[in-house]
Amino acid sequence: EHKYAEANEQYAKNLHTAINDYNLKSKEYTLSYAVGSCLSTEYPEADYEELLSIADKRMYDNKIHTIKEIAQITQINHISKST
Repeated sequence: EHKYAEANEQYAKNLHTAINDYNLKSKEYTLSYAVGSCLSTEYPEADYEELLSIADKRMYDNKIHTIKEIAQITQINHISKST
């Protein structure tokens, strides 16, 4: 069970790193994404609707965080284009 949580977290980190690397290098496009997950082992008494609701909230929280990061990357790219 623990290995699934670790694998899930590692996948999210890898995706995050790849997207940020692309955005820092890209002069044309900025990619964005949001991800949220919930393992049934975290909430063994929850039904699928509750698990989906938790994952959805986590996705929304991630989306807010991602929007802030993209704004920073966009500023960096804008500054580097003008110099």
